Amino acid sequence: MKKKLLLIVDDWELLERYEERFSPVYDVLCAPLGSEGMRLAREESPDAVLLNLTFENMTNEEACAALRADPVTRKIPIGAVGDGGAGPDRWFREPLTVASVENLFG
Repeated sequence: MKKKLLLIVDDWELLERYEERFSPVYDVLCAPLGSEGMRLAREESPDAVLLNLTFENMTNEEACAALRADPVTRKIPIGAVGDGGAGPDRWFREPLTVASVENLFG
């Protein structure tokens, strides 16, 4: 059975590229908004979450804090694309690869 990866990415083109890249290996769930991602994380219990929020009014750090504050989602490993900071278990830089994201699952 494939691991379930939730992509919370607010750039449609990037979300489609990530989905295409990761769907051969993972069961990929996609959310174009942080609020939609929070809902999917609660309902679907993914094995990991990957954040790339740059345009929306929610940052990677805020989304991570919301996931950590919820008892249902607090233990899900979280990765984010960016330069670092508080919040996610792991920060990634582009280009993302299946091998790099695999490290998120532990």
